[in-house]
Amino acid sequence: MTTRGVFRYRRRQDMPTEAVLHRLSSRKMTESLMMQIILHCAPVLKNVKMSSMFTVPAAYLKFVRSVFKNTGIKVRCLCQGMGRAVVYVYREQEVQQCLADPQAIVFLHTYGYESTDVDACLNHLSQRVSLSAQGAESYPHEMGIFLGYPLEDVRGFILHEGKDSRYTGYWKVYGDVEQAKQTFQAYDNAKECAVVEFMAGKQMKEIAC
Repeated sequence: MTTRGVFRYRRRQDMPTEAVLHRLSSRKMTESLMMQIILHCAPVLKNVKMSSMFTVPAAYLKFVRSVFKNTGIKVRCLCQGMGRAVVYVYREQEVQQCLADPQAIVFLHTYGYESTDVDACLNHLSQRVSLSAQGAESYPHEMGIFLGYPLEDVRGFILHEGKDSRYTGYWKVYGDVEQAKQTFQAYDNAKECAVVEFMAGKQMKEIAC
């Protein structure tokens, strides 16, 4: 698939996304937040991505947790401050498999991760995100592993300080561009499907696969 083809595909996806965004300004906060969650988490909801991360007003954390109830998707607050919360939503089994990868284990160990247990790793990640928010540490770019990005791309981003990527989509690609394009298209498909279902009135547990 060519780069041009991917961009044509994305433009076709704009219609349902724009329809959602059009409604954001005229709806109450909870519905507005729900729409934004759908846009951020569609690939996770459709089970083509293991996790996602977004920020919400801290006062709405309880609402976010209720939204994902009975979906098979877990919710974790990684950091909270200044009235905002960094939320990580994930499919635990998939994340566990990712963390158990031998190369991921070696890579994460260099950043102080001493276990492959999901909760233990998320506890450490949460500490690093919080310290970064306070300015005590640099941003934990190993976050990419927890978001399902290929290890080669996470390493490349750190090594090149985010510059000189071979391609940019949902993340910056330093490794297999063609595989990344296929993954990005799958995410776009998931977003279109989830948005259409949400606009049709489906509940979150019905949208989630």
